[in-house]
Amino acid sequence: MLITTPLAAFGSNPLAIVAIILIVGALLLVDLLVFARGRQPGHKEAIIWSIGWLILGLLATIPIILLSSPADGVNYVTR
Repeated sequence: MLITTPLAAFGSNPLAIVAIILIVGALLLVDLLVFARGRQPGHKEAIIWSIGWLILGLLATIPIILLSSPADGVNYVTR
């Protein structure tokens, strides 16, 4: 079995890879600069945010399935 990175699901489309990297970077900046500014969240809030980011990460599978194939979507989620 060949082990590849999640970005390999996009094949050789450099525009898609750059788009995903920019989206992830922007979301990290929003998380660090807007939502966690100057305070420490409680356990309940941390769990809610973790679930939200997990769902957002899983939603990223939809474009992979639409642009490539369902098998590539499964590879993205499971690797």
